[in-house]
Amino acid sequence: MAAEDAWLDEEEAARVLGVTVSAVHALIHRGLLSAVGPPPYRVRRDAIDACIERCRIPPGALPFSKRLDPPRSAQPRFNRDGTPDRRYGQRCGNDT
Repeated sequence: MAAEDAWLDEEEAARVLGVTVSAVHALIHRGLLSAVGPPPYRVRRDAIDACIERCRIPPGALPFSKRLDPPRSAQPRFNRDGTPDRRYGQRCGNDT
């Protein structure tokens, strides 16, 4: 990579990261991405690559929930006689 290609403006940095320019500003202000200059910032390509690596989530790091069925509130509700309870949005037959 040539020396002149090593620096990106904030719009190019946002495109590479897949975020908005305001998100790039937030990363800079939080110290997750190093940049130079007052706005508009210039960012080194290697700083972007380092930020991506720091933010990467390794496989298996997120907890896995064994519950695969929808929450109980999403289940249809029925009256005692087995008909759908209209208070919860269920419809019967051709009713409109």
